[in-house]
Amino acid sequence: MKRFILTLALALSTACFAATAHTVTFMWSLSPDYTHSQAVYRQKNCVGAFVRREMLSNTAVEWTDTHVADGATYCYMVTAIYPDGGTANSNVVTVTIP
Repeated sequence: MKRFILTLALALSTACFAATAHTVTFMWSLSPDYTHSQAVYRQKNCVGAFVRREMLSNTAVEWTDTHVADGATYCYMVTAIYPDGGTANSNVVTVTIP
């Protein structure tokens, strides 16, 4: 059994444009196990099924969600995908957009 040790840290940022736009950036550490790829998943309002937002390389340690709505709450997790098809999930992180 492979274990994916991943702790997500997030940063919420606001860019100044004519209208305020928000982004959510995640950074994580990779486990020593070899991963083939990684996938980022998101739930809106932290209910229902997680929806895959992005497939990433096995060396990625950061991802930014640029499609977030003001006032919305999202839950995120990253899944490691191993060459044998096995997977392991990170912890779930919740963020509320101002």
